[in-house]
Amino acid sequence: MSNCIPPGSCPCYSHLRRSMAAMIVAMLALTSCTSTNSPLSTSTWPPTLTNAATQAALSSDAPSCDNKESTNLPKNGLIRSIQMLSADEGWAGGGNGLIHYHDGKWWSASNYVTSEGVGGFFRDERDINGLAMISSTEGWAVGRSGNDGLLLHFQAGCWQRVDWQGQPGNDYAANITLEAVQMLSPTDGWVVGVGAILHYEDHKWIQIDAPEVNDTPLYALSMVSSTEGWAVGGYCSIFHYKDGKWQKVDWLPSSPGSLPRTESGAIPNLTAIRMTSPTDGWAVGDAGLIIHYKDSKWSVADTSTSVNFWGLAMTSPDEGWAVGGVVKQGGYILHYKNGKWGEQANFKDNYFFSIYMLSPNEGWVGDDYPSMLHYHDGTWSQ
Repeated sequence: MSNCIPPGSCPCYSHLRRSMAAMIVAMLALTSCTSTNSPLSTSTWPPTLTNAATQAALSSDAPSCDNKESTNLPKNGLIRSIQMLSADEGWAGGGNGLIHYHDGKWWSASNYVTSEGVGGFFRDERDINGLAMISSTEGWAVGRSGNDGLLLHFQAGCWQRVDWQGQPGNDYAANITLEAVQMLSPTDGWVVGVGAILHYEDHKWIQIDAPEVNDTPLYALSMVSSTEGWAVGGYCSIFHYKDGKWQKVDWLPSSPGSLPRTESGAIPNLTAIRMTSPTDGWAVGDAGLIIHYKDSKWSVADTSTSVNFWGLAMTSPDEGWAVGGVVKQGGYILHYKNGKWGEQANFKDNYFFSIYMLSPNEGWVGDDYPSMLHYHDGTWSQ
C-alpha cells in the first residue's frame, strides 16, 4: 500500500509541493555564484498603436495600467510557465509575477497588472502557475493569490484580475490553486487546478461539476480539440475529457514494480502532459516517471532516470524535451529522439521548472528568476 496522502484529504497539498520546490532552489543557491545586477533600463511597451479597434479598446472604459518595464528583474521565485508568441516575443510567470520578452531581453512586467481588485497581488502574492497567450494583445494567466485561485486576463495592454468565483453557479472555496490554462480559441478554453476545473464559454468561466476531478490535485492539461483533452495530477492521476465530461482513467500498471516510487515510497505525481494528436502523447512526473499514450493506452517508458520532472514540450510525435532536477545533482534536460529519451544537458547549479519550444531548433527553459536558458541551434545557454 502506498504511503501517499489520499486524494482530497489535504487542501494544502499544492502549498507543500511549492514549498518543497522552493527549498530545492534555496539549497542549490548555496552552491551557486552571486551575479551582479544588470544595468537598469526601461521601456514602454507596446509601442504606439494605430489600429482603430485597438484604440477603441484603450478608451476610458478599458482597464488602465502603467506599461513601463524594466530589465531589473526579480531575484527569486520559480519560473513555472513560459509561453512564446514568436522568437521575438513571449511571457513567463512564476513565484514573482510576470516577465515579458521583447527586443532581445526579458523585462519585468509587474506594472501591467491593474490596481483594481488585485489586492496587492504583485506586492505580496505573486504565484503564477500557467500562461496561455492567444496573441500579442490577449492572453490568460492562472495561479494563486492568498487563499484564492487567481485568474488574470491580458487585454488592452493590461493584465486584469477576473472574478471567476463570483459567476453564478461557481462554488467559492478557500485553498483553491489554479495550475494550468489552455485556450483553444479566444472564446474556448480550460483551466485545471487543486480543487477546481473551469471551462471558458460565452465569455465567462464556468466551474465544471466533476466530483472525481475536484477531489484530485491536477497540475497540467492538454486539449487536442474542443471535444477532447487530457489532464494529469497527483497520485499518477489521469483524466480524459470526451463526450462532454471528464472521467478518470484506470491506467496504472498491474505490476507494482513497473511504476517508480518517490524516495519516501509514495506513488509519484504527474506534473506535465503534451498530446501531439488524439492518438499520441506523453506525460512526465516525479521519480523519473515518463509515460506514453499509444494504441489507446498509457504505458510507462523505460528511461532509467530519477529526475523529478516539471516541464514537457513536444515539437512532433518524434521529438520532445522534458526538464526537472535532482537534489544535489542540479537541473536536467532530457531529449526524445529516434524513439528514446536521453540526457541532453545537466546544469548543476540549476533546477528546471518549465519549458517552451518554438521549434526543434529554438526554445526556453525556466529556472529561478532571473535565470532562463535559451536553446538555439543545438546549444543551451544562459
